[in-house]
Amino acid sequence: MTGSPKSQKKRERSAAAPGPSTSVSDAATDQVENINQDNTIAVAQEENENVVNKTTDEEKQLKSNVWDFAKKVTPNMAQCQKCKLLIKTIHGGTTTLRKHLINRHNLTQLAIRPSIHRKQVHSLTRERKTRLDHLVKLAIFEDGRSFGDFRKSGMKKFLDEALPGYHPPHRNQVQRELKRLHGVHMSRLKQTLKNVTNVALTSDFWSDRRNNSYLCLTGHYMDTDVSMKSTVLHFQSYSQRHFAQNIAAEVNTRLRELGIDKKITSVTCDGAQNMQNAFDTIDQIDRLWCVAHRLHLTICNGLGLWKKFKKQHGESDKMDIADNDLLDIQTPFDESQSQNTSNDDMELSEASEDEEDIDDDEDEENLDLIFDSWDEQVLTAEDVNIEIEDDNNEEQIEITKRKVVETMQKCRSLIKIVRRSQIFTLFINDEKNRLNVPRRLIVDCITRWNSTYLALKALLEHKQVLINLFDNKCQLKLSTKQKEKLTASQLSSDEWTIIIHLIEILEPFQLATQLLSGSQYPTIGICLFVLRNLKDFLETESDNESYTMTRLKSCLAKSMNHYFNDKDEQHLLLIMYGYFDPLGYSVLTTKEKTKIERELKQKCKEHEKSQNSTATVSPSASSIVRTTADKSKPKTKQNNEKISQLDKFLNSIDKNVSNCKLHPKTISEEIAFYGSLARKHPRTGAIQFWKLYGTQMPLLKTMAQGFLSTPGTSVPSESAFSLSAYIARKERARLSVENLSYTVFLQDKLR
Repeated sequence: MTGSPKSQKKRERSAAAPGPSTSVSDAATDQVENINQDNTIAVAQEENENVVNKTTDEEKQLKSNVWDFAKKVTPNMAQCQKCKLLIKTIHGGTTTLRKHLINRHNLTQLAIRPSIHRKQVHSLTRERKTRLDHLVKLAIFEDGRSFGDFRKSGMKKFLDEALPGYHPPHRNQVQRELKRLHGVHMSRLKQTLKNVTNVALTSDFWSDRRNNSYLCLTGHYMDTDVSMKSTVLHFQSYSQRHFAQNIAAEVNTRLRELGIDKKITSVTCDGAQNMQNAFDTIDQIDRLWCVAHRLHLTICNGLGLWKKFKKQHGESDKMDIADNDLLDIQTPFDESQSQNTSNDDMELSEASEDEEDIDDDEDEENLDLIFDSWDEQVLTAEDVNIEIEDDNNEEQIEITKRKVVETMQKCRSLIKIVRRSQIFTLFINDEKNRLNVPRRLIVDCITRWNSTYLALKALLEHKQVLINLFDNKCQLKLSTKQKEKLTASQLSSDEWTIIIHLIEILEPFQLATQLLSGSQYPTIGICLFVLRNLKDFLETESDNESYTMTRLKSCLAKSMNHYFNDKDEQHLLLIMYGYFDPLGYSVLTTKEKTKIERELKQKCKEHEKSQNSTATVSPSASSIVRTTADKSKPKTKQNNEKISQLDKFLNSIDKNVSNCKLHPKTISEEIAFYGSLARKHPRTGAIQFWKLYGTQMPLLKTMAQGFLSTPGTSVPSESAFSLSAYIARKERARLSVENLSYTVFLQDKLR
């Protein structure tokens, strides 16, 4: 039979359709013959193209091995070539067809085998899953991670490979665990503090990015083994005004909650007037200023590192180079911004100059804040009222300070110019690689201890690099303003000499601050030792010392005598507390030792009088002294233990060694014994010293545990703030105030 391609296609479809009728093709042929011939030709051409395209698509889709034994007759129907049975293949699915071929015709080779790349499902036991969840949560809290860190794509890929089948906890679960752990460790802390006799505090305030204020209290004490213990007692947001009465009320409330309000012996804080007034209102607590803060003021004000000299009429314009670049006050969050470079051309436009003016305004505010926080009688860098012996000496000191200020202004200006220019940065990086200079230029900060020393040291290491920069400035593509700015910041040989002298004189203060910042050993006695030796260093003039170095020492010596006045009440407290450290004892004068020992004897007499009294006494009362003394008594031999012949002889004349040891020393005997040991072992650490000899001086040992637990600086609180700044970093902007407080509180408890 002949006909159009369309007729043939319809006949094929009719033949493939299921049903008992066999005359479908004939009916289709009769219908086709009635179609207009012209239309049939046009449709035939279109159908031919569609059939070719459709056949090609079907051939691409027929990749399964079942099509070796079956034929597709329609998109949703196939015919088995073995038994000619029509089988549905809805949407191209071959599952039914495959089962037919396997079950009816035993074609087992068509069975689908498991792929070797298919993920294997691993099931974890409940105990294993709980343990892994606990470790994940601890890792988040200890490392300051975001709550959803372990659910990020990269971490999930790693966990799928390392721990198949494990799904980390959701951030909501982590948050609930944080609150639970805070409650658990707060209860444990209260229980631990019940067995502690004396607790020393440090305290300070901190503000986060959103200007939320936080109050931090850290506790420090010694256990019965004379081991130093430090922990965060309280870290919570503080929404009240920072008035002294508000601070005192808040501190008292927190101490009562912990049950240690009667156990506090001292508090170490900065010199802010509100902090001083707050803790002075609390009875039976000694307030000590932070030695590190005072050393910082000694350096900044003694050398005038942040002083601004105003240009007077008729004065040269050489001070203009630092008018916009004097101060660079940065918070921990501004450091990344200061590292941003400008465009390649770095035109010193009016906009950039305006930005520098803004920086200077902010620096002025910070300059006021740091000094306003101290006592009104504390001199700032602007004051020149320090008592000078003679006018000539005063004039020489002011000349030296002016040279230091001019040098520091040029240094800061040069560093900021280089850091803000991509042209300079690229040139300096190439020179650093060629000269093998590992460090980078840094900017000092008025609120950072020793930052000026570190900035000058880095600048000196870049000396040859900067010299090469000035020598090649004409070869660089610089604007006229850039060249003028760079030329004005060029350091002379005399200024490089001042930089070298500043580094030399500031290095002992840098090392001293590091020594005083320890947390695993008592620092109060080390503070006294460091201060006395720094004064000796500043007041001693060596034979080969330059005139400039002598004047710099003189400036610092006068400033140090002002901030660490031997007649000041704070310094007298430092002497008393430092007496129990062999290092501190070694720098005391005979007069100071005699005065302290007289006070110690008087305290012991008062303790003996109140020994049988039931009234509440101070933490260093006689009951505690007597308890420690009783614990230190050596135990007599048991009745069933064999007694040597020597012991029998000594017992017969009442000179048994054990009996001699049982006789307690008086306070005077212990003081004399301590003095001999301290003079014999002046470099022995306080912890090691009292562990070795404490049992032989039970009365002094108990006092030492109370006095030596007092930190000489407020570094523990500062460390908590550094940690909180990292935890509340920009990437964790959603972290709530409550969760931040809980995380900081738990840091030392989870380690």
